[in-house]
Amino acid sequence: MPDGLITAHLARPAADALPEVEGLAHLLAHAEQPVVVLGSLVWTDRATDAAVELIRTLGMPAYADGAARGTLPPGDPQHFQHSRAYAFAGSDVILVVGAPSSVRNFRAAYGSRLSPHATLVQIETGGGGRLLRSVALAAAGRAFQPRPDRAAARRKEWIHELRTAEQTAQALWQRHLTSDAAPVHPFRLLAEIDQFLTEDSVFIADDPWSADLAGRLVQPRTPGHWMDPGPVGTAGAGIPFALAVRRADADKESVVLYDGDPSTSADWDFEALVRPHLRFIGIVAHTGDVSRCLDKARLQGCYGEDVRDPAGIRPALQRARASGRPALVAVRIDPDAYLPGSVNQPHHQTHQTRNK
Repeated sequence: MPDGLITAHLARPAADALPEVEGLAHLLAHAEQPVVVLGSLVWTDRATDAAVELIRTLGMPAYADGAARGTLPPGDPQHFQHSRAYAFAGSDVILVVGAPSSVRNFRAAYGSRLSPHATLVQIETGGGGRLLRSVALAAAGRAFQPRPDRAAARRKEWIHELRTAEQTAQALWQRHLTSDAAPVHPFRLLAEIDQFLTEDSVFIADDPWSADLAGRLVQPRTPGHWMDPGPVGTAGAGIPFALAVRRADADKESVVLYDGDPSTSADWDFEALVRPHLRFIGIVAHTGDVSRCLDKARLQGCYGEDVRDPAGIRPALQRARASGRPALVAVRIDPDAYLPGSVNQPHHQTHQTRNK
């Protein structure tokens, strides 16, 4: 944690925390370069609407992790995805909602990427977001005071600055989104998956690597439509999560991304998908041979297809959806297509060994 970073924690019910609510409202109303980080508890505590109310009231830029993805829809002017490091470095207030460890884990270099001049505030989301609504209401009452009014003008400039940083980050890999290279560049696969999703699609990452990779481009359309095992979770969450989606809402479609280790994929229990007639589309991003896995899937009643040409990804996904059966679409990705940031491929050890 950087020297000088001020931390505060607000977790008590709103009715018992009036001084803290007023203090936080004052802090946020005067913040010129705030950042909001939404964690999974925003969704699991059903505080989505309250979080959006707070973000809108104060005109703050927001980033989302885990199940909080989709709180703000794709294209929302206050939703950001690719400029988090820039925002952390320049912020004066970092508000963490429903995720106590989001800015202190390895993804933020254990706090070393945070501005040493920032105030870090953590809010819990219990009670459906009552505390968030109380803070939003208190902050709204300060909006037209002279200093908060000037701060609000600066926040608009800050959002524009972050949008520029977002576009700069996107420009680094924009060309990969339409790449015709074969094997397929991972970003081309992610772009195809993102455009394939509908409002009824629940995107599921089977493992932490798939979640980290997909988090760069895949955006659920609505709240509650992203599931992953967490940054230090284990592989194998895809089918259990899909079964949970089926139990919660049979009309929802599960789109699951796998890190396609063939030895693991071949052991999947496809019968568990076929028996309950799951609306399931598994996408295996692999670098080897998954023919055994696909043969087993077809044998047990699933739709299966192998894709090598990037232009064939979307048609294959559409055929999988139209089949009316649980489906598996394997896509061979380029093991040498290293990505910026922390992802840098689970296949990098194979790559390094091959080049020794």
